[in-house]
Amino acid sequence: MFCKYCGNEIDDNAAFCSKCGNQIDSEKQNPIWQESANSQTLKSKKPIFKNKKLIVAIAFACVIGAGIPTGIYVRNKIKEKTVQSYSAEKLILIKEKNELYHIAVDKREENFTRENCEAVCAAGLDFVECYLDYYDGLVKINGKGDYTNMNDYINRLIETIENLINAHADYCSYDAQKNFYKRLVTIKGTWFYIRQN
Repeated sequence: MFCKYCGNEIDDNAAFCSKCGNQIDSEKQNPIWQESANSQTLKSKKPIFKNKKLIVAIAFACVIGAGIPTGIYVRNKIKEKTVQSYSAEKLILIKEKNELYHIAVDKREENFTRENCEAVCAAGLDFVECYLDYYDGLVKINGKGDYTNMNDYINRLIETIENLINAHADYCSYDAQKNFYKRLVTIKGTWFYIRQN
């Protein structure tokens, strides 16, 4: 039998608990403290979640497992908006540079002077530099990819501007020619660098 006050095991004939000193009333003892199948069951019950670390790890894995696809989706949406915003800004600038180039060509056609020939070469170089900057930005935002059409277009642009500068070399001042060829070399170097990286 067990003491109803402290749970200490006591002799069936004892009048007082040897541990807490309370008087034992053998008829009124709490059956929970008596050894029985029920008390053994209560004592042997263990918590359902005995390994809390495992449960925390599983919960963490579930959160991460759900979070990674969500994060990738959000990152792709942000990247898409960034590309759209970047492209919109740069394409406006490219269009302006292209229009300035065509205005310079029209002026040169009307009046074939040194200034107009130099203006055509300068505007053409501005356009190529602007387009190359746009391309470089796209590659930095999007990463490597298939830009075959843009690659071909930039190659043709550089070749066209080089031919334009060579065709107008006799009509431009020495300083202007020197500046144009220097810019052309820079454009070719930048283009080579972009394609290598």
